Amino acid sequence: TAIGPAAKDAVPVLMELQKKAPDLASQITYALKVFGVSNTKLLLDQLKDPNPTARHAALEMLKENWDDNELVAPVITVLNDKDAGNTLEAIRTLGCVGGGSKEAEAALIELLGSQNFYDSSEAAHSLGSIASRGHPLVNAIPALIAALKVDRIRNDAAFALGEVGENAVPALLK
Repeated sequence: TAIGPAAKDAVPVLMELQKKAPDLASQITYALKVFGVSNTKLLLDQLKDPNPTARHAALEMLKENWDDNELVAPVITVLNDKDAGNTLEAIRTLGCVGGGSKEAEAALIELLGSQNFYDSSEAAHSLGSIASRGHPLVNAIPALIAALKVDRIRNDAAFALGEVGENAVPALLK
């Protein structure tokens, strides 16, 4: 139950508190959401915060913006985060916001080849998430088929191809 516009006065106070107590970033982001003040610009600014917890909280909130391609480029910048948890959260967020975005698809395809199991596995799942919402992943299909030959992500690639559905059949039959 959001309190809506009445919460506007609390936003600057909460943002100042976040600067003074960065360990509260996740809780402050949640409070802003409850207030109904989930401001996308605020969350995008938070992706640049030096505190990894603040970046993580922003990514979690951005996932609620399904297929919002305006968010893809800023989220891609977090793929190289020093915090591995934020990298994974950025991959998951791309699976939510990246439907229809060639940039998101390309970034996730590249991550399929990562030596980091978690990154490549999550990239396959994010591609599957995008496909499950009806977005064709023409460029991802060959990469997912190739990933079927990689033991550590074989199951994840199969899942994603299942979400792609009939569009993957011709390439699978080659």
